[in-house]
Amino acid sequence: MLGGLTYPLYLLHQYIGYVSINALAPHVGKNAAFFVVLAGVLLASFLVWRFIETPIRKPLIRSLMSGIRRLSPASQQMRPTSPAP
Repeated sequence: MLGGLTYPLYLLHQYIGYVSINALAPHVGKNAAFFVVLAGVLLASFLVWRFIETPIRKPLIRSLMSGIRRLSPASQQMRPTSPAP
């Protein structure tokens, strides 16, 4: 799970994090804003991983592999051969 959170966290942290910290800091202070935003971005990353990435992973891999097999000229030319006597 922790490995799965890294990419959504990478995508979400910078823009959402900085904008949110700057918006909250005047109201609650810099430190509190940091921890609130950290918790929010971690929660958002978990939700993206759990409800978006995980459900579509297997169907996406299957469709990509199917497309690669259809487009690959090497897979069309490769035929099993019997060993030489």
